[in-house]
Formats: sequence, structure tokens, C-alpha cells
Amino acid sequence: MVLEELKSLEEGANVYKLIGPMLAKQDVVEATSNVTKRLEFINAERLVKFHRRFVDFFFLSFCFSKPLFVFDEYASNVY
Repeated sequence: MVLEELKSLEEGANVYKLIGPMLAKQDVVEATSNVTKRLEFINAERLVKFHRRFVDFFFLSFCFSKPLFVFDEYASNVY
């Protein structure tokens, strides 16, 4: 959303960045570059988190699938 707004601005437009309690003037190109880099970083982090969850899920399902299969086989033989 911010990137779309920055792309719609003209070249000479004023953009301000909040640094502590102060608004500092910033170039539109520099602001667009900063937002683009931040979005790339966020997307990379989301991909890493997804990969970790996928690996954990796969590992857990693999670890528990055989014991559950053996238990089901045992239970079907008992009853």
C-alpha cells in the first residue's frame, strides 16, 4: 500500500520519514527504495517461517505415522 502511494507521487514531491519525534525530509526515490527493501526482507522472513513450519510438520507426521499405523494394526487384530 505504501509502495503504491510512493509510486504514484511525482518526482519533486515531499516525503517525510519519522525519526524519533522528528519528521525528516526524504527523497522519493530513496523512500521507494527503502520500502522495497523492507518488503523484500519481510517476504523472505515469511518464507523462512513457512519452510520451518513445513519441515516441522513433515518431521512430526513422519515420526508419528509409523507408531500410529502399528497401533491401528494391533487394535484391529485385538478386536
